[in-house]
Amino acid sequence: MGIAAILGWTRGIEGLLWLGLGLISALWLAVRQPAQLFAHAFRIGLIASVLAAGVEVLFFPWYVQHYPEFIDPANQPPIDPRLFLLFVSPLIGAASGAVLGFLTLIFDGVLHLHSALAHSKNGTQIFADQADFRRSN
Repeated sequence: MGIAAILGWTRGIEGLLWLGLGLISALWLAVRQPAQLFAHAFRIGLIASVLAAGVEVLFFPWYVQHYPEFIDPANQPPIDPRLFLLFVSPLIGAASGAVLGFLTLIFDGVLHLHSALAHSKNGTQIFADQADFRRSN
C-alpha cells in the first residue's frame, strides 16, 4: 500500500483498500492458520502499517506530490511530517492489527460453525451434543 500511495493510486480510496485487504487477510488466516489466530493477525496488521509508513517516509517527496495536504501548514503536526509518520504508524498498526485479529476470529468461528453444521446429520444435533457435554462436566 505504501508504494501505491506514493504513486497516487490510493487517493480517496485508501480506507476501502485497507478494508478489502483486511477482509482477504482475515479470511486467509482463518482458513490457513491453525493456531494463535489473533496473534498472527495482530502482527500482520502492525507490520503492514509500519512498512507502508516506512515506504512513505523513504519516498516522502513523491508522497507529498500526491498528498499535498499532509504538509499544509494548517494541518501540519508539531513535528517533522516524516517523524510523525514513523511515530504514528505503530499506533495505527496496532489498531489495524487488533481489528484484523477480531475479523480473523469471527471468520474462524463462522467457518468452524459452518463445517460442524455441514458434518452433522441434523443441524440441531451439534448444539444438543454441546449441551450434553456441558452438563456432564
